[in-house]
Amino acid sequence: MSVSELALESVSVSVSELALELALELESALVLVLVLVLVLVLVLVLVLVLVLVLVLVLVLVLVLVLVLVLALVLVLELELELELELESASASVLALVLA
Repeated sequence: MSVSELALESVSVSVSELALELALELESALVLVLVLVLVLVLVLVLVLVLVLVLVLVLVLVLVLVLVLVLALVLVLELELELELELESASASVLALVLA
């Protein structure tokens, strides 16, 4: 073998080794990118779930407030109705006493 053939073979082996190293680094970089994308997707899903839970809690609180307001209105209506009946009964008793 001549010196040029040995040099050419050495360069060929070096280029093959560099190509293999580059392929391994590229593969590890792609794996890292895939892992980062998966983490980002998981974080986005978690944020969406938290937002949905927050919206659900707010809706439940609004429903509870609405129920409490309706209960208060009913109690006030009953109180007014009882007060009117009491005044009517008092007027009837007063009319009987005066008669």
